Amino acid sequence: MTTKRGQRVSNLLNRGARKKGGRAAALIRALFLAACLFCVTATVHAEEAEWAYGVDPALLAKMAFCESSGRPWIVSRSGHLGLLQFSSSTWTETQARSGITGPWWDEETQLEMGAWLISQNEIWRWNASRRCWG
Repeated sequence: MTTKRGQRVSNLLNRGARKKGGRAAALIRALFLAACLFCVTATVHAEEAEWAYGVDPALLAKMAFCESSGRPWIVSRSGHLGLLQFSSSTWTETQARSGITGPWWDEETQLEMGAWLISQNEIWRWNASRRCWG
């Protein structure tokens, strides 16, 4: 019996297979997304962000994996926060501009803010890790 989350992930991968090169490409993406336990949860939250902002949930999941290895609580040595490694100034600025509220350690809030920034053509904020997720 498939869980609701499992079905959402399966639907996401099947949709990706139709878009970008068939089942083999979908399998590679599936293995990438399954590389950590966080990815199932992040994919579900990323799909919710897609519905709100039109951002590809697989992109958000890959970016989060590349930036933080899927750890929403992580703080880097340089002080960047969470799944998508926001600087504290970007976090504060984005909250003010977007109206999104929530603590920085909440993965749903982090993914929603990332999706909002991408929808505002600010994907350049993650150019340093583009080789990993791009």
